[in-house]
Amino acid sequence: MSDIIVVAVLNAKGGVGKTLFATQLAVRACEDFSMVALIDLDPSAGARSWFESRGKQDGEIEQPTAFVGVSNPADAVETAERAGYEIAFLDGAPNTLDATRRAIDVANVVLIPERVGHVDTKQSALVAKLCADAGVPAIAVINDIPPPSARRTYQTERAEIIAKEVADFGLPVIQVINRDAYAQAGDYGLGVHEISGRASTDAKKEIDQIYAAIAEIVEGKK
Repeated sequence: MSDIIVVAVLNAKGGVGKTLFATQLAVRACEDFSMVALIDLDPSAGARSWFESRGKQDGEIEQPTAFVGVSNPADAVETAERAGYEIAFLDGAPNTLDATRRAIDVANVVLIPERVGHVDTKQSALVAKLCADAGVPAIAVINDIPPPSARRTYQTERAEIIAKEVADFGLPVIQVINRDAYAQAGDYGLGVHEISGRASTDAKKEIDQIYAAIAEIVEGKK
């Protein structure tokens, strides 16, 4: 394993929140690291679009820095490490099992997002198994859960079912509520930690919780 810390956000399905968590965690990591890489492995280039929305001054290196047009995660991580980046977040591509395996091979820890709107957790289970086979620790994140103020809905009940199913994989499970702050951050190329006001407070706590769980695993592996 190289000196650079690598966090891979992976699921064989699309639309589960990979770009959301890769970008938000990368922004959060800028509080602790001076050089943060955001590696976009997804052909749909969601992380690139997010990065292009960020403002910067002429000659300034915007942090986190996006690496786009990437097909080989190992090469991208090596390039980032040689350039002095201390931590990298991989935004994984959907429906490409081989790419998922290659991303796991270079990761210190894998984040597996799952949205409550999806009908099953088979692809999440597949990624969890690949991580277990490779000896790479993983964390499951169930996101897009209706807020507590909403009436009890099917999706709320579905989140509870998914949490139990994912727990059977032996993974820690973190739940994330559907919040306006995430949509705002995504639209403007920001992290919730860069948004002021009460609306972002709970979103920041959720990202901090995920970030702390990742940090605990990374520290435990040293």
